[in-house]
Amino acid sequence: MYSIGNQGKIMRKLLGKPAPDAAHDSPAVAAITSSPLTPQYRPSSSQDVVQAAGVPIACLDRSPDGRSAVLAGRHVLKTVAFDGLLIKEGLDLRALLIAQPSQRNNIPTSVADQLSIKAVKWGEPQGKQAIFTAGTSGKIFQYDLARAGATALGSPVDCVQIREDSRQVNALDINPHRNSWLLSGSQDGIVRCFDVRQPTQTRTGATFRSIQAFKCNADGVHHVQWNPRDGFLFACGTEQGFVLKWDMRKPSAPILRIKAHEKTCTAMAWHPDGIYLASAGLDSKCNIWDMSKQDKRQKAKWTLSTPAPAGTLAWRPGQWSATAQGKRASQLAMSYDESSQKRYGINVVHLWDLARPTMPYKEIQRFDSSPSAMLWHDQYLLWTAGQDGIFSQCDISFAPKVIDRQAVSTMAFSPRGDVLMLLDERTPPPHRSRPHVSHHDVSAAPSYSSSPTTPKFSVSRSDSEDDAIGSFIGPRRRGSRRRHPSTRSTATLSTTPPAGPGMEEVMSLEQTIKATGTYKPQQAMAVGYVPAAANVEVYRYLSVNYLEALHQDLPLSPGVSPLPDRVAVILEHYARAAANVKQFRLAQTWRILAYAVNMLLHRRAQYHLERRMDRHHYSLASIANFDKALHPKSLLTEELESTSNVPTPVARPVPDESAVDEADQKERGRKLTPITEPESFTLPPAMHVGSLTMRKRLDSVPVSVASHDSGATHASTEGYDFYDTEAIAKATDAPPNTARRA
Repeated sequence: MYSIGNQGKIMRKLLGKPAPDAAHDSPAVAAITSSPLTPQYRPSSSQDVVQAAGVPIACLDRSPDGRSAVLAGRHVLKTVAFDGLLIKEGLDLRALLIAQPSQRNNIPTSVADQLSIKAVKWGEPQGKQAIFTAGTSGKIFQYDLARAGATALGSPVDCVQIREDSRQVNALDINPHRNSWLLSGSQDGIVRCFDVRQPTQTRTGATFRSIQAFKCNADGVHHVQWNPRDGFLFACGTEQGFVLKWDMRKPSAPILRIKAHEKTCTAMAWHPDGIYLASAGLDSKCNIWDMSKQDKRQKAKWTLSTPAPAGTLAWRPGQWSATAQGKRASQLAMSYDESSQKRYGINVVHLWDLARPTMPYKEIQRFDSSPSAMLWHDQYLLWTAGQDGIFSQCDISFAPKVIDRQAVSTMAFSPRGDVLMLLDERTPPPHRSRPHVSHHDVSAAPSYSSSPTTPKFSVSRSDSEDDAIGSFIGPRRRGSRRRHPSTRSTATLSTTPPAGPGMEEVMSLEQTIKATGTYKPQQAMAVGYVPAAANVEVYRYLSVNYLEALHQDLPLSPGVSPLPDRVAVILEHYARAAANVKQFRLAQTWRILAYAVNMLLHRRAQYHLERRMDRHHYSLASIANFDKALHPKSLLTEELESTSNVPTPVARPVPDESAVDEADQKERGRKLTPITEPESFTLPPAMHVGSLTMRKRLDSVPVSVASHDSGATHASTEGYDFYDTEAIAKATDAPPNTARRA
């Protein structure tokens, strides 16, 4: 076997490609220079953190400051806080809800409705920290964290209940521009917007009224999300596979209605530019739509063919790119449906880049089941939670790349004798010298905690956008190799983002793809023909004749010849078919094989015939000798001298059985004298003295014994005359039993 490196060298020689030069310059490398600005530093080690909740987690959300998270599900509702690389338990709302009294002000508390959670959001209406939950009952609950934290165990928990949805609520979202607007999508096909600033008092308690209701004319709404750029726009995905764009000021009809998927739309996410929307469905497709167009029949701008139906989507926040000279946001994190592990064997999170939509960029494989909830903490850390009860923080910088597990060359043969060879020309990433900076000399970004577990900061490992563009997408090709004189000065590209206002702006998706370019395959291909390959027509003719001969002559039917003769006829038919297509060596091989098989079958039959005759002759002789040995003799013919002092009893006639009644017979049976056992018992000498030598082994162990399931194999080689197999017979025969011979 050849190693991967040697295999690449061999393929290059076969295809006539020169060896790659690591020092080969590219436009991206030649134009990039260092920057005098202070670089951004990241921890030098992985920031992966895992916490086991012990129960399935259905959804999660982060706090507005990003320091905490809320985990929700049927058996969990609590907050957790990050202290460096430690996750500390926060407020356990579920414990407070279970311990509260069953009635409050003579009104029963619906604890079951509060715990059947399908969606959760952490908001900050009017500067107060609040958590919103929605579940299968169609009710939405708001909990004030400040009040809940001051509530003693066993006391009633204050909450605001919304009861306008008649069926299960599948999704919630808070407006990023106006944090008092709460959006809900339910199974009744209606999207509602609530103003959560001031609750309204009713007989059953405080509640919020909806300010708008949007009828989607669908069986159910699975996802809703506000537009990140315009606070009046939002989108929703329905169970029929439609994606709808709404305006709060026009609730009568959607602005845009697109048939995005053939099946249910399971997830969707707005791009940070607010123009493009990514949607995923049960049809294993992820489409990116231009929502600025009013064309309902438009085709997807980009399409990702996923290995399984997607469950959740999340755009990665923008990262500074020296190539694009801006914040580039074209990567999409995706987890898959809960049933993907059983149906497709997938329980991973993939990071896709639209510049190369045919292959995932990175892969996170550390889950027992596919995550059901996912969001980005920042551009490097991804938070996930799932039915396995694990809440984890994944450092995407240390996730393995999918392309690193792909071979650079491959070869395939076709049944017709064609051979195809492919070689992927991958340009090595540019190696730029980085200054060695110790954590004592760097003024790193302020940490949220002074815990000793907080990692030390140093220069980030090569996970910049330039690394992604260079190794995964590939450098952009030069349009022409001719050099044109220019009076303009060459602009230097900085590898670090410049400081100043306006630098937080993220490039639009179209500008991002245009700046970096899409992936173009750089592969060398060769197609040829193998000279030793068989002719297709000859192969078809021989296969048809072989199958017809087997079908006609092999089955056993009344009046047909014995098996050896039938096998000889079949093999002769094979030889004639090979001779007809001028395959004379093949025909001679079939005739030699027929001669050998015929000889083996006849010798086997003769062997078994002789063995059966020997057994029959031996059985007749044994019966005759046994009868002769056991011939009855009269004791009166022998003169025996009696040495007993006991007088000989007088013989008396035995009465008939019919004359003896049953009672008398039972009485005599009880009075029988017991028989005295002799002290020793010696058998007379044997009539036929057998040989104590071991029986000669006639059959050997079949070869199939060494294969799998050999216990059910009953094949035997007894009777066959094999040549040059003495070594195998010695190896398969059992060793002699020396104890028995002794």
